Amino acid sequence: MVVWVTINRYLDDPTFITHVAAPQTWATFPAVVLCPAVQFPEQKMDRFVAEVLYPPKMNSSHIRGILKQLAAFFSSDVSFNTSDLDTLQNLLIHNKLDIESAGLRLTESCEDTLTKEIKENRQSQRAVEKVHMNHIGSSKGLIFAVADNNPTTSVDLSYKWFSLSNGNHYVDMASNGSPISPGIEIWNGYTAGIIQISDSVKDLSDDIRGCRLSSQRLPLFPEYQRDYCLLECEIRLVIDKCKCVQITHPQIPGVPHCTAHQLTCARRAVVSFGFDECKCPSNCEVDTSIVTHFSYKLDQNSPTFDSFYHHLNVSRISIIRIYVKNYNRMITKRKSYFTSFNLFAQLGGVFNVFFGVSVLSLLELLMVAWRTLYEWAMFR
Repeated sequence: MVVWVTINRYLDDPTFITHVAAPQTWATFPAVVLCPAVQFPEQKMDRFVAEVLYPPKMNSSHIRGILKQLAAFFSSDVSFNTSDLDTLQNLLIHNKLDIESAGLRLTESCEDTLTKEIKENRQSQRAVEKVHMNHIGSSKGLIFAVADNNPTTSVDLSYKWFSLSNGNHYVDMASNGSPISPGIEIWNGYTAGIIQISDSVKDLSDDIRGCRLSSQRLPLFPEYQRDYCLLECEIRLVIDKCKCVQITHPQIPGVPHCTAHQLTCARRAVVSFGFDECKCPSNCEVDTSIVTHFSYKLDQNSPTFDSFYHHLNVSRISIIRIYVKNYNRMITKRKSYFTSFNLFAQLGGVFNVFFGVSVLSLLELLMVAWRTLYEWAMFR
């Protein structure tokens, strides 16, 4: 019984978790993703209808009436009529436009979305992989104003949203983050973290370890992350059932984007998708983030000493403030109770205590028994 408990513990739960707060003299500023509303602005649709060319038996008034349905390719929350969506696709083909290009023309740009922006780190205007902060607290960091005339009144994706991540990650347009509503200021305090594993845990198999290393590549992504694994599983499910890939997913060589007639099939495939269908364990080594979030309503009549709020109509904008909360980095480390060598040694102690023999003596007895049986079988 003791032998079975020892072996079963090694196979089922061979690791334990420790949490450590490691202080450091600098902190990495998070990556901020700001996604515009899925619904197209009226002025963008008017301009699009006026600029495109129309084939015979197609007029601008009809296209203007159904144009908002084109957002169904980018969000599963937008309702559509297959015939209308097929008409829009034919219009794009006539103008030699693809769905993605048309969506960019109809979606709010960064200039339309960001009304005002202030960075604590001003010295570089070029794209960088990481920005290190030497100052922390709510008075430092990034603050920006988002133009928004439509309040968040429903649970669909008609609102703008933002999210924070701790590196260069693939942005899944079908997912969402924290909603943004006009007249609200949102404060987000960010603390970086990391999950690590010891060398002894790396030597364990994937099944015993219970997680996968980030160095284990996926077919579509250069590193392993559970979100990427689930996304690939969803893509495979849509390809198997509908023979296409959605416009919001990475393009697969040789697989076309879903057309208007295939979009219903793709949505049903995603709805029926369950996490249990995919073998996607958690990450062994991955950067994490801890975000403290709170918000409050803005009042146009309240005085402020911050010049950032000057000349802003707070009833029609949202203000986002993002800052590094502290220098501590939360480290979660997975360690093993014992390795396979330690298991062998522990079993030897169990045999010695309960049977009065060591593992070597037991192996010697088994060898003598095997030779005896072998000789008896050969010479009887």
